[in-house]
Formats: sequence, structure tokens, C-alpha cells
Amino acid sequence: MARIFIVEDAKFMKMTLSNILPKAGHEVVSEGREAIE
Repeated sequence: MARIFIVEDAKFMKMTLSNILPKAGHEVVSEGREAIE
């Protein structure tokens, strides 16, 4: 299991990754829109 920080400006991709990754056994710890955040 990995702890993952998602940085993606496309809302659809961010939501998709946030749904898929936990099902694969990973933990999404945070999300951001761009690298500056």
C-alpha cells in the first residue's frame, strides 16, 4: 500500500484517481490542483 498525494488540474481525472486508487489498496492522503499548492 502506498500513501499518495494527487496533483491534477483536471477535476474528472482527480476524481477518477481518488476512486480507483483506494480500490487498489492505496491511500489518497491529499489532493491539489497544481504543483504550486
